[in-house]
Amino acid sequence: MTTKIANKLTNNIDFQIEQTQGLINNITEQIKSFENELIEYQDSLDLIINPPKYAIQQDLLLPLKALQNIVNESNSESERVQKIELLKQSLRASNQSLASKKSELLNLENDLTRLQEQKHFNDNYLIHIDKFSKEYTKTNDKLQRQIDSTRDQLKGYQSDLEFLKIWQSNKEYRLPHNLISKASDTFIARLENEIIPNCQRSLIQLVQQLNNYDKLNDPEFQKWLVQRVNIDKSLTKFLEIQNSYIESLKILKRVVNQNPDICNFSVNQLPGKLVKVKLENGTVILEN
Repeated sequence: MTTKIANKLTNNIDFQIEQTQGLINNITEQIKSFENELIEYQDSLDLIINPPKYAIQQDLLLPLKALQNIVNESNSESERVQKIELLKQSLRASNQSLASKKSELLNLENDLTRLQEQKHFNDNYLIHIDKFSKEYTKTNDKLQRQIDSTRDQLKGYQSDLEFLKIWQSNKEYRLPHNLISKASDTFIARLENEIIPNCQRSLIQLVQQLNNYDKLNDPEFQKWLVQRVNIDKSLTKFLEIQNSYIESLKILKRVVNQNPDICNFSVNQLPGKLVKVKLENGTVILEN
């Protein structure tokens, strides 16, 4: 895959993340405002249903006066009760709308998480696709096995159909039993009109699926690529450490060969903890 395609995918993901984050911010503000309104609505309705003994400052709850006016315009107690019940229903409907908004927010947050994970994949692993892509054949092999199996089934069905037709046409070898004859007629019809056409459709779909297979959109391939790249990075790091160790060992051997007296030192004779050995102007220097 070219770098241009990788950059295009990355830019598209960045745009989607920005759009989704904007939707999340917007709906979060809506939910916060909606919740505050419903709290005031509920408190106001509670005060109307169970009026307190003391006076309430109406400007503390914005919906209170409006709700009181609705209820107070009742011509009878039954009408008053009916209006209060309608207000309760309105509150329940509003709470359902709030729950729907919260569900929408959760879906957006899940979408954002998925997009961020995809961005992480694009930024850190997509660049390695040209290097490792050909190694991944799991899905192609699976589809090819299904295609081969379906082709074998189709050949078997076609062979059965051919045999039954030959048998039906050869009256000399047909069993003189109407039930057997009817059964073979029914099976031939099923093979021709149902079994073989369905098998052919399945084969066509599998071939199309194989031809249209896109590794970039395959979650299994993405997981595999992440593991493959991480293994390669770990192996590269190990080889770097190993090469560094081998190089250090070569230097140490060269120092010892050039200065054999260094081997006469014992650990107890060294001043403190020995940190490193270096060679300056042909002289071995011990440093703490």
